[in-house]
Amino acid sequence: MGLSSLADMAIPVLLIALGLIATGGVVIIVQLARLFFGRKKGSAVLRVIWSLLGCCIMVFGLFLGTLVLFVRTYEAFTYEEPVARVDCVSVDGLDYDMVLRFAPLEGGREKTASLFRLKGDQWSVGGHILQWHPWLHLVGLHTGYRLTRIEGRCVKAEDQVSRDATVYDLDHSWEERIWHWLYRHPDDIPWIKAVYGNSAYTFPAKGKTFLVAVSRSGFMLKPSP
Repeated sequence: MGLSSLADMAIPVLLIALGLIATGGVVIIVQLARLFFGRKKGSAVLRVIWSLLGCCIMVFGLFLGTLVLFVRTYEAFTYEEPVARVDCVSVDGLDYDMVLRFAPLEGGREKTASLFRLKGDQWSVGGHILQWHPWLHLVGLHTGYRLTRIEGRCVKAEDQVSRDATVYDLDHSWEERIWHWLYRHPDDIPWIKAVYGNSAYTFPAKGKTFLVAVSRSGFMLKPSP
């Protein structure tokens, strides 16, 4: 069984581990009670054997539970969710510097792609990030996010000021109001660790496709396989 398979079966395996721990504990308690307080002594050796068997069951349950918690912790803190696929190439002789193709991903499949004309040296995607407290990641709750913007970015700050910025909104839905409220009142929900804006950017590259992914800390760009 691989780590990913164990992570998918975490709850059932954890219940089995707890059951083994409880069973081993009951066996140990019963045998010790019979050994020291039973009216009929019987075979003390047999009762010791049963007690050792209970210890083995309990230790195996503890090992299995520890392994599940380790895998869940590893999966929670290394989880990455692909949310979009991006191609961006430079162009010459036009009133913009690059063309970007943006395709949202849903269940690993591309949805309808859009084209954007950008000015600048780099392209950037950004949006909202909601970070839960670590213990919620352990029970399977992943980072909340919403992509809201694509824009062109200049390497030098003075170029960004002097050139006309190209910025495109990706989201005009009513959910924006919820995010705006979360920005102002993150402390009103006790299990939220942080709410903030986040962006990732890189240079255009011909023949290179990027995945926009969400990790525990925010948006990231990685080469698409």
